[in-house]
Amino acid sequence: MHGNELRKTGRLRAAVARLNRAVRLSTGDGDRGAALALLARAAGEHRNAALFDESVDRYRRLLDASDDRSILFNPFTFREIQLRGLLGTGRAAAACRLIRTRHSGAEPPTPHWRIIERVTAGEVLLASKQRDEAEDAFRQALAAAEVHHLPHQIQRTSRAAELGQLSSVLQDSSAALHRLNEEPWPRVPDV
Repeated sequence: MHGNELRKTGRLRAAVARLNRAVRLSTGDGDRGAALALLARAAGEHRNAALFDESVDRYRRLLDASDDRSILFNPFTFREIQLRGLLGTGRAAAACRLIRTRHSGAEPPTPHWRIIERVTAGEVLLASKQRDEAEDAFRQALAAAEVHHLPHQIQRTSRAAELGQLSSVLQDSSAALHRLNEEPWPRVPDV
């Protein structure tokens, strides 16, 4: 997880080095799969297509050969990582083709992952010049993110909408964040 935190802070070289080490040191399929998932994410963000492709290939082979499953090691997460990595390595057309294929057995490990997938789908569709479909995906993500209280996914949608100049989605994102901020915090009982 340290490598993943390095990725989140933009220290991609350090993240890749740490995650490569995690893959080497992993003992079980689930742990190795999770490390490969995070390595593929870092490689995609680092725009390292060769490392991304190698990591995704190893992840896929391990996933096919193993019965272990976890939040980072399952068919749904694999697809999400593929989409982001293809987009990050400049292959929006390939990511768009992947979005348009049904992927059997790729159920989200949690309801939140369906929201994450909708934001990613919007990003892919926007990069592929499918503006109307991107707006639909973003609106689905916004509605669900507000219901599930996921401001981070609303902010991801907002950033993508701003980059793609989708002013109505940007306004909807802002309104959703405002509504979440206005909700009263639940009272925590005294102990």
